[in-house]
Amino acid sequence: MLFMSLMLMLAPTEYPAFDEERAAALCEAKRAERDMTILYEDNASCVADQRADHRYFTVIAANTDPALAPAFARCARTWTKDGTTDWGMMQYCARTNLDGKRDFAALRAETKNLLRLSVDKCVAEETEDDSPDWGSIASCARDQIGGHRDLALFRRTAPTATERQGIDLCRMQAVDDEDKVVDWASAVRCAARIQIY
Repeated sequence: MLFMSLMLMLAPTEYPAFDEERAAALCEAKRAERDMTILYEDNASCVADQRADHRYFTVIAANTDPALAPAFARCARTWTKDGTTDWGMMQYCARTNLDGKRDFAALRAETKNLLRLSVDKCVAEETEDDSPDWGSIASCARDQIGGHRDLALFRRTAPTATERQGIDLCRMQAVDDEDKVVDWASAVRCAARIQIY
Protein backbone atom coordinates (compact mmCIF):
# COMPACT_ATOMS: atom_id res chain seq x y z
CA MET A 1 0.00 0.00 0.00
CA LEU A 2 2.83 2.40 0.85
CA PHE A 3 4.45 1.60 -2.52
CA MET A 4 1.20 2.42 -4.35
CA SER A 5 0.85 5.68 -2.41
CA LEU A 6 4.37 6.70 -3.35
CA MET A 7 3.70 5.86 -6.99
CA LEU A 8 0.56 7.97 -7.03
CA MET A 9 2.40 10.93 -5.47
CA LEU A 10 4.98 10.75 -8.27
CA ALA A 11 2.34 10.95 -10.98
CA PRO A 12 2.44 14.02 -13.22
CA THR A 13 -0.06 16.67 -12.19
CA GLU A 14 -1.13 17.60 -15.74
CA TYR A 15 -3.43 14.58 -15.94
CA PRO A 16 -6.98 14.82 -14.60
CA ALA A 17 -7.60 13.74 -11.02
CA PHE A 18 -10.10 11.01 -10.19
CA ASP A 19 -13.54 12.45 -9.42
CA GLU A 20 -15.94 9.89 -7.98
CA GLU A 21 -19.09 11.91 -8.71
CA ARG A 22 -18.12 12.40 -12.35
CA ALA A 23 -17.15 8.74 -12.63
CA ALA A 24 -20.56 7.74 -11.26
CA ALA A 25 -22.32 10.00 -13.78
CA LEU A 26 -20.21 8.57 -16.61
CA CYS A 27 -20.99 5.02 -15.51
CA GLU A 28 -24.69 5.76 -15.31
CA ALA A 29 -24.63 7.21 -18.83
CA LYS A 30 -22.59 4.28 -20.17
CA ARG A 31 -24.90 1.76 -18.59
CA ALA A 32 -27.93 3.52 -20.07
CA GLU A 33 -26.62 4.07 -23.60
CA ARG A 34 -24.64 0.88 -24.09
CA ASP A 35 -26.65 -1.48 -21.94
CA MET A 36 -23.56 -2.25 -19.86
CA THR A 37 -25.72 -3.99 -17.28
CA ILE A 38 -24.16 -7.22 -18.59
CA LEU A 39 -20.76 -6.03 -17.35
CA TYR A 40 -21.88 -4.20 -14.24
CA GLU A 41 -24.65 -5.21 -11.87
CA ASP A 42 -24.72 -1.73 -10.44
CA ASN A 43 -23.07 1.64 -10.76
CA ALA A 44 -20.75 0.99 -7.82
CA SER A 45 -18.88 -1.79 -9.64
CA CYS A 46 -18.42 0.45 -12.69
CA VAL A 47 -17.09 3.27 -10.49
CA ALA A 48 -14.72 0.79 -8.81
CA ASP A 49 -13.37 -0.15 -12.25
CA GLN A 50 -12.98 3.53 -13.17
CA ARG A 51 -11.00 4.08 -9.95
CA ALA A 52 -8.81 1.03 -10.67
CA ASP A 53 -8.24 2.24 -14.24
CA HIS A 54 -7.25 5.68 -12.87
CA ARG A 55 -4.68 4.02 -10.61
CA TYR A 56 -3.44 1.89 -13.51
CA PHE A 57 -3.02 4.96 -15.73
CA THR A 58 -1.32 6.95 -12.99
CA VAL A 59 1.23 4.21 -12.31
CA ILE A 60 1.94 3.81 -16.04
CA ALA A 61 2.32 7.57 -16.56
CA ALA A 62 4.62 7.96 -13.57
CA ASN A 63 6.91 5.05 -14.43
CA THR A 64 7.50 5.10 -18.16
CA ASP A 65 9.73 6.97 -20.54
CA PRO A 66 9.07 10.72 -20.18
CA ALA A 67 8.96 10.85 -23.99
CA LEU A 68 5.50 9.25 -23.71
CA ALA A 69 4.10 12.25 -21.80
CA PRO A 70 2.82 13.98 -24.98
CA ALA A 71 1.06 10.77 -26.03
CA PHE A 72 -0.51 10.45 -22.59
CA ALA A 73 -1.60 14.10 -22.74
CA ARG A 74 -3.28 13.28 -26.05
CA CYS A 75 -5.08 10.40 -24.31
CA ALA A 76 -6.29 12.85 -21.68
CA ARG A 77 -7.58 15.30 -24.30
CA THR A 78 -9.30 12.51 -26.20
CA TRP A 79 -10.95 10.79 -23.25
CA THR A 80 -11.89 13.80 -21.10
CA LYS A 81 -15.14 15.51 -22.09
CA ASP A 82 -16.65 18.37 -20.14
CA GLY A 83 -14.32 17.66 -17.22
CA THR A 84 -15.24 13.96 -17.03
CA THR A 85 -12.56 11.40 -17.81
CA ASP A 86 -13.28 7.88 -19.01
CA TRP A 87 -10.48 6.17 -17.10
CA GLY A 88 -11.07 2.81 -18.76
CA MET A 89 -10.30 4.35 -22.12
CA MET A 90 -7.46 6.47 -20.66
CA GLN A 91 -5.60 3.44 -19.34
CA TYR A 92 -6.28 1.55 -22.59
CA CYS A 93 -4.93 4.51 -24.58
CA ALA A 94 -1.84 4.66 -22.34
CA ARG A 95 -1.18 0.92 -22.70
CA THR A 96 -1.67 1.15 -26.48
CA ASN A 97 0.86 3.98 -26.66
CA LEU A 98 3.31 2.21 -24.38
CA ASP A 99 3.10 -1.01 -26.40
CA GLY A 100 3.13 0.91 -29.68
CA LYS A 101 6.31 2.81 -28.81
CA ARG A 102 8.04 -0.43 -27.86
CA ASP A 103 6.80 -2.17 -31.03
CA PHE A 104 7.83 0.79 -33.21
CA ALA A 105 11.35 0.78 -31.74
CA ALA A 106 11.69 -2.96 -32.44
CA LEU A 107 10.30 -2.61 -35.97
CA ARG A 108 12.51 0.37 -36.75
CA ALA A 109 15.59 -1.50 -35.56
CA GLU A 110 14.90 -4.16 -38.21
CA THR A 111 14.80 -1.67 -41.09
CA LYS A 112 17.37 0.18 -43.17
CA ASN A 113 17.71 2.44 -46.19
CA LEU A 114 14.48 3.30 -48.06
CA LEU A 115 12.30 1.23 -45.77
CA ARG A 116 13.64 3.01 -42.68
CA LEU A 117 12.68 6.38 -44.21
CA SER A 118 9.14 5.09 -44.76
CA VAL A 119 8.92 3.75 -41.22
CA ASP A 120 10.28 7.00 -39.78
CA LYS A 121 7.67 8.96 -41.74
CA CYS A 122 4.98 7.15 -39.74
CA VAL A 123 5.96 9.23 -36.70
CA ALA A 124 5.25 12.50 -38.51
CA GLU A 125 2.03 11.20 -40.03
CA GLU A 126 0.60 9.99 -36.73
CA THR A 127 1.56 12.98 -34.56
CA GLU A 128 -0.78 15.89 -33.90
CA ASP A 129 0.19 18.95 -31.89
CA ASP A 130 3.49 17.29 -30.87
CA SER A 131 1.48 14.39 -29.37
CA PRO A 132 2.30 11.07 -31.05
CA ASP A 133 -0.17 8.21 -31.21
CA TRP A 134 2.31 5.34 -30.76
CA GLY A 135 -0.28 2.65 -31.38
CA SER A 136 -1.04 4.14 -34.80
CA ILE A 137 2.66 4.74 -35.46
CA ALA A 138 3.47 1.07 -34.83
CA SER A 139 0.55 0.01 -37.02
CA CYS A 140 1.78 2.30 -39.81
CA ALA A 141 5.31 0.86 -39.47
CA ARG A 142 3.91 -2.69 -39.69
CA ASP A 143 2.00 -1.68 -42.84
CA GLN A 144 5.15 -0.21 -44.40
CA ILE A 145 7.29 -3.25 -43.60
CA GLY A 146 4.59 -5.65 -44.78
CA GLY A 147 4.05 -3.63 -47.95
CA HIS A 148 7.78 -3.67 -48.71
CA ARG A 149 7.98 -7.43 -48.17
CA ASP A 150 4.83 -8.18 -50.18
CA LEU A 151 5.80 -5.91 -53.06
CA ALA A 152 9.11 -7.79 -53.37
CA LEU A 153 7.16 -11.07 -53.36
CA PHE A 154 4.74 -9.83 -56.04
CA ARG A 155 7.64 -8.73 -58.24
CA ARG A 156 9.56 -11.98 -57.73
CA THR A 157 6.52 -14.09 -58.62
CA ALA A 158 5.21 -11.96 -61.50
CA PRO A 159 4.84 -14.31 -64.48
CA THR A 160 5.58 -11.70 -67.17
CA ALA A 161 7.91 -8.77 -67.78
CA THR A 162 4.85 -6.58 -68.38
CA GLU A 163 3.53 -7.43 -64.93
CA ARG A 164 6.92 -6.69 -63.32
CA GLN A 165 6.94 -3.33 -65.07
CA GLY A 166 3.45 -2.63 -63.70
CA ILE A 167 4.65 -3.43 -60.20
CA ASP A 168 7.67 -1.14 -60.67
CA LEU A 169 5.30 1.60 -61.83
CA CYS A 170 3.23 1.13 -58.66
CA ARG A 171 6.38 1.64 -56.60
CA MET A 172 7.31 4.79 -58.51
CA GLN A 173 3.79 6.20 -58.12
CA ALA A 174 3.95 5.58 -54.37
CA VAL A 175 6.90 7.98 -53.94
CA ASP A 176 5.90 11.17 -52.17
CA ASP A 177 6.65 14.18 -54.39
CA GLU A 178 7.89 16.32 -51.49
CA ASP A 179 10.10 14.06 -49.41
CA LYS A 180 10.73 11.29 -51.99
CA VAL A 181 9.78 8.59 -49.46
CA VAL A 182 8.03 5.44 -50.72
CA ASP A 183 4.64 4.56 -49.23
CA TRP A 184 5.10 0.78 -49.39
CA ALA A 185 1.57 0.04 -48.19
CA SER A 186 0.15 2.11 -51.08
CA ALA A 187 2.56 0.53 -53.57
CA VAL A 188 1.54 -3.02 -52.64
CA ARG A 189 -2.19 -2.15 -52.81
CA CYS A 190 -1.58 -0.90 -56.36
CA ALA A 191 0.44 -4.01 -57.25
CA ALA A 192 -2.23 -6.30 -55.84
CA ARG A 193 -4.73 -4.78 -58.26
CA ILE A 194 -2.59 -5.58 -61.30
CA GLN A 195 -1.37 -8.99 -60.13
CA ILE A 196 -2.75 -11.70 -62.41
CA TYR A 197 -2.85 -15.28 -61.14
